Amino acid sequence: MIKSLFILGGALFKEKVTNFVDILGLKFNILNIENFNSVSYIDYCIIDLNFNDTNISSITCNYCFIHNDLNIDISIIKGNQIIYGFGINNNITYTSIDKDSNTFLYCLQGFFPTLKEELYNLEIPIQCKLDDLVDLNASMLGITLGILEGIDYLSIQEKYKNVIFL
Repeated sequence: MIKSLFILGGALFKEKVTNFVDILGLKFNILNIENFNSVSYIDYCIIDLNFNDTNISSITCNYCFIHNDLNIDISIIKGNQIIYGFGINNNITYTSIDKDSNTFLYCLQGFFPTLKEELYNLEIPIQCKLDDLVDLNASMLGITLGILEGIDYLSIQEKYKNVIFL
């Protein structure tokens, strides 16, 4: 069964997350705001920094990714909450960005049950050409969705290697 993915954010962000997910070969039923209310449960929800729709009163999902700079009432989210973005207290973040070598270090911090195993504090060096912060955040989300769906992180690393996102 194809899992659902609901991305709350701008069109460019949605497109970039979808591109990173496609590289991994993952297929999701991508929900939009028009069909959100007709769905009782969402497998994955991503709330981007640019989300500003206050008409959503509740989100029920397996995992909800929330940008760390977003000011949102997290009590509306029923499910596992994963905080992402740049910062030491986030569940997924990045460090060691090197634009010259097109690398960054993806960091998964804490405990994550996946389809294959339980992971704790994982760091993955990633090499791909990213254009901006939107690319960086979208790539982190793609990596995490891949891990949660049971894709080996070494396979993710290889699939993203030398990919250019501009």
